[in-house]
Amino acid sequence: MTTQTFPELFTAITNAITSRQYEQLQSLDYSIPEKFNWVRDVFEAVHVKNAPDHTMLELLAEDRSLSKLSYKNALRQSNQLLNYLRKGGVQQGDTVFVMCGLHKGLWLSYLGIIKGGFVMIP
Repeated sequence: MTTQTFPELFTAITNAITSRQYEQLQSLDYSIPEKFNWVRDVFEAVHVKNAPDHTMLELLAEDRSLSKLSYKNALRQSNQLLNYLRKGGVQQGDTVFVMCGLHKGLWLSYLGIIKGGFVMIP
């Protein structure tokens, strides 16, 4: 069996689990990537690529207003944050303290920080 790319492997694992065909997990051929970035290797390569306009996040505020965010818009906004941090001199390996309430900014911060390779303190 040919070794799959990480996005292909992730999709195969997800499909096996979703369809409850757990025996398929034993036959998957994979290698551990030397470098791995969840945002780049899973979020962008699988979720944004395959379902850019699907809802990634729905938040219901205390005032009962509903806020939705698609995968594509989450990527765009988290990239804006990442570029802002990099322009401010934050570099891979630097520590970033995240203090956000439970709103979409929290999730966008997580995506940008993980993609940038920063150390996150939530």
